[in-house]
Amino acid sequence: MKHITILGQKLRICYDDSALKKDELGMFDSTGMTIHILECLKGHPLHDSVLLHELVHAALHISGNAHLLGDGVEESLCMSLEYALRPFIKFK
Repeated sequence: MKHITILGQKLRICYDDSALKKDELGMFDSTGMTIHILECLKGHPLHDSVLLHELVHAALHISGNAHLLGDGVEESLCMSLEYALRPFIKFK
């Protein structure tokens, strides 16, 4: 299990398919402060994009801004930032 800190909060990163709904590649669980990513994405080119997307969800939640946005607006914002920032971010 990996960890990452964002906005001062330590998040777990788990590769756990059972935590995801059908057709989900990843999700941020605010209760457990955990990002779940499909196991098959380890080492896959999509991995870093999914991680970045879920980190944006986490940042919005931790900052309190997720509560101000509807689900559709939050998802749109996460997708926009994922596409805009992905070329500039390298994960270890």
